[in-house]
Amino acid sequence: MALLDMADYILMPSWDLGAHLTHGSQVNFSGKLFNVITYNADENGRIDYYDIEKKLKEYQPRLILAGASAYSRFIDFEKIYNIINKVRDEFYYNNGFLYKPYFMVDMAHIAGLVAAGRHPSPFGYADVITTTTHKTLRGPRGG
Repeated sequence: MALLDMADYILMPSWDLGAHLTHGSQVNFSGKLFNVITYNADENGRIDYYDIEKKLKEYQPRLILAGASAYSRFIDFEKIYNIINKVRDEFYYNNGFLYKPYFMVDMAHIAGLVAAGRHPSPFGYADVITTTTHKTLRGPRGG
């Protein structure tokens, strides 16, 4: 709500890729207020980075999401960041003004792995990074 206008497009992983149900599901406000487009898996079940690029060009989303509840592979945040910048440089003009879509990573399920250096970090690539305390630290709910 802080970053987008109602009916803006969001590009996020498909639920087949283990995406968070709270991101874009029709029972959640994000699925009701925004137009949600998903990127898919390739033939090996991994994130299809070409699909991200294709859909960035086709839909011009204002927000690109990465992060999942149940994706068992590394997410290449740097690669997504580079795709966003490449497409932005080629394509993202709106009423004569260049804008860059926001890149958001929800790392709630991998925060411990990122902190331990066992998973690539989204820091330095994502504009917004969210996590939780109750999943990682087994503490109270909070962002």
